[in-house]
Amino acid sequence: MTVAFPRGNSFIKRSGLLLIVIFFCSAVPKVRAERLSDHLKRLTSALSNRNLDSLKLLIDPERIFVEIAPKEGSYLSPSQTLGVVESFFHAHLPVSFSYILMKEEGKTGVAVGTLTVAEKGRTVSHKVNFGFQKNNRDNWLLSRITIR
Repeated sequence: MTVAFPRGNSFIKRSGLLLIVIFFCSAVPKVRAERLSDHLKRLTSALSNRNLDSLKLLIDPERIFVEIAPKEGSYLSPSQTLGVVESFFHAHLPVSFSYILMKEEGKTGVAVGTLTVAEKGRTVSHKVNFGFQKNNRDNWLLSRITIR
């Protein structure tokens, strides 16, 4: 389809072109940045259910700082992190997570709270601290795990 504009009527030409541009820009879907609270819900669910496939999608693909008492913290690859987390939750069945602080600042975020686990027939509470970074698609990725 060809649209012809009369000569000398540049205002109408520019207005028509502007309407076409506005139409196409409005038709492009907008990507909504992920909220940290949504990411934390998915992370908590993956950890509670010991779902390593889901957890793998939520962590930094490069490296994660992991510190699970009594061991000292270190930077691990995603596969090493999954192994450490799986080992911890195999010995400490998660009962519940609760958070007292969740904070976003630009491209970083933090969640601090309590993890209650079943340990040798009794319920024990551990302090948890999760650190997050946003990737280039504005999605949160877990970059730090501390459980004491």
